Amino acid sequence: MSRFSIALPPLLIAAVSFGVSIASASPRPESARAELAATTATPASEENATPGVRARYAGVIDGVVAAVDYRSGTMSVQMPNHRIDIVVLPSTTIQSSTNTFHTIADIVKGQRVQVFMSQRGNSYVAEIIHLR
Repeated sequence: MSRFSIALPPLLIAAVSFGVSIASASPRPESARAELAATTATPASEENATPGVRARYAGVIDGVVAAVDYRSGTMSVQMPNHRIDIVVLPSTTIQSSTNTFHTIADIVKGQRVQVFMSQRGNSYVAEIIHLR
């Protein structure tokens, strides 16, 4: 009995339990590799998406959350002089005063916030939000 016949049954069990077929381990033909590369290509960078408009630092604001749209990922912050609409991305860091991390679902109307923002064109994007 060779050492391959001993190792083969555990390999087959592992392949079945993880949903991997033995045929998928074989090398792919060139046409399949090209198709896979076309479907898994990374999206264009932000600079290429809208040429000529670059993100820049827009400052820090303190205010009260006037509205939150969880579906579109935006919130409005009311400051003493005016109200500003801010985009909250999945990459936005949201922290409370106890240094715990949160999501946009934890932001509620009437909550005091401090927002570090960038600006791209006419849109303000939250980079860091501190919940107060």
